[in-house]
Amino acid sequence: MIDIGLISTVAGILGLTAREVINGIKAKAQENENRKTADLIHAREVAGERIARDGLLKKVVIQYYNNHGLRDMGMHEYRVAVNGQVVHTGMAVLPRWINLNNPLDDAHETASLSMDPAPAVEFPQQQIFHLLHIIDLMKLRLWGGPIYRLVDVDFSSGLTRSAFAEDEFLRYRFSAGLVIDELVEALSSSDFSAEQVVRNAVDLMPIRRKVLPDGHSLLDFQHRVCAGGVTMVFAIPRPQPFNDF
Repeated sequence: MIDIGLISTVAGILGLTAREVINGIKAKAQENENRKTADLIHAREVAGERIARDGLLKKVVIQYYNNHGLRDMGMHEYRVAVNGQVVHTGMAVLPRWINLNNPLDDAHETASLSMDPAPAVEFPQQQIFHLLHIIDLMKLRLWGGPIYRLVDVDFSSGLTRSAFAEDEFLRYRFSAGLVIDELVEALSSSDFSAEQVVRNAVDLMPIRRKVLPDGHSLLDFQHRVCAGGVTMVFAIPRPQPFNDF
C-alpha cells in the first residue's frame, strides 16, 4: 500500500481525512477488479510505448492549441529540419525567442527569486485517486518536496533574465502535472487517435481545459504552476563520419 505519509499529505491537499483518501484509492482499484494487475500494468506500458513511438502527445497538443488561440498570441510550434525531415518538438514559442545569441555567463544571464504568492490550483479528486492507484500497482514512489516555478522570462537586449518562485511538487503534480496522465488515458480510450481526442476535448481533457485551456494560459506564468523553468535544446556538431548534431 502507498506510504501513509503520502496519504496524509494528499489528504491535507484535498481537505479530506486519510481514511477518505484510502477509500478513494480502493474505489479505483475496484473499478479494475476483474482485470489482473499484470494485465493492467502491461496495457499501460504498451500504450505508453505506442504513444511515444508515434509522437501522439505532440500531435494532440499541437492540434488542440492551434484550435485554441495559439496564433492569436503570436505563438507557433517550434520545428526543425534534420536531413530534410521536419521534426515536431511540441514546444510553443514566440518569434522573439528564436535564433538568440545570448551568452550564458554571469554578465548576460540572471535568475532571481520572486516572492509572488502561489497561484490557486484545483485538485481533481478522482484523477488523483486514479493516479495513486496506478502508482500503487506499479510499485512506484512519489513524495513531496520544494520546487521552483517560472514566474517570468525575458530574452531582450542580448540578456537572459528569469524569475522563479518556490512551490511544492505535489501541488504541481496533482494539478497541472495531471494533464499528461489525462492525455495518455484519453488516447488509450480513443484508439490512439489524436484527431478523436481533440474533437472530444471537452469530455476527454477536462483538466487541461481548466489549467491550460488556450494560448493565453501558456504565457500566463504568474497564474499557473510552470514547474521546471525554461526548456532548451543544446546541440553539438559531430565531424565525419557522422556529419550531424
